[in-house]
Amino acid sequence: MMYRVMLADDEPIVRKALTTLTNWQELQCEVVYVAANGQELVDHLESEKPDIVVTDIRMPVKDGIEVAKYIMEKELPIKVIILTAYADFSYAQSAVKYNVVDYVTKTGAFDGLIAAVEKAKQALKERSEM
Repeated sequence: MMYRVMLADDEPIVRKALTTLTNWQELQCEVVYVAANGQELVDHLESEKPDIVVTDIRMPVKDGIEVAKYIMEKELPIKVIILTAYADFSYAQSAVKYNVVDYVTKTGAFDGLIAAVEKAKQALKERSEM
């Protein structure tokens, strides 16, 4: 099974890095949509039907926390991973109440992203076995 992934970041270089520096095939994932902000991502949730959303925490129009809140309120079966450039996690931790799977700092080569995606896949597997 291939997991459908949507990405959102307002920085073009980060969007490119997310799509090219991660071996999505190896993770049994395919990137189905890349958005420049949270609103664009939300607008395409229904048509793209992702399993996993990787979103920047701070973006114009709609930020990552608002995306996570929207997904939770609509009870969509999507796991959210938040990207943050901030070492201070207090802002990121505010999204815990919206069932965010993990937080990944943008430092380095998104070191935590693979682990976060594996965590999201495991959560999806567990839910499907219920």
